[in-house]
Amino acid sequence: IDMDTVTVNIGVSDILVTASDTTICNGESTTITATGATLYSWSGGQTDSSIVVSPTSNTTYIVTGTDATGCEDIDTIDIFVNPLPNVTLSSSPAAICGGDSSVISAGGASNYNWSPSGSGSSQTVGPVSTTTYSVTGTDVNGCSSTASTTVSVNPAPTIDITAVPENGCEPLQVDFSVLVNPA
Repeated sequence: IDMDTVTVNIGVSDILVTASDTTICNGESTTITATGATLYSWSGGQTDSSIVVSPTSNTTYIVTGTDATGCEDIDTIDIFVNPLPNVTLSSSPAAICGGDSSVISAGGASNYNWSPSGSGSSQTVGPVSTTTYSVTGTDVNGCSSTASTTVSVNPAPTIDITAVPENGCEPLQVDFSVLVNPA
């Protein structure tokens, strides 16, 4: 009996999809990479093995990979999107006179970094001129956003006192008038 041996290679694509980050903050991007095939087709129409995505909500990405023999495999990856914190910043009072102070308070995040400087959720400031303060708040997910507030410094008033008459003998009645600017 004559026998021949035939080897049949059946191509089986085994696609693997990875991401530089599977959890991102809103506004950030991540790179998704598929391996294990020759040709790729993503659910968004891209055909590269790696794509950069910036979803604004949790999204599932699907890729179909085709190997050299024409066999296909499908894989998916979920990208989770954390919202940005709603950072608030207020000043009390918002307007001061030179030499006075104002308390600026931040909210909506876990950690705060201030500009021009500082940390913590509040600061007491005493600027010599109108100053805008900014704070970047970061939440427990590592997402951050910025808020700002302005502390206005009112100019010191000028006081002009006038006496009429300016001189005289006793008994003297003097009338004083006062002009304060700004009023």
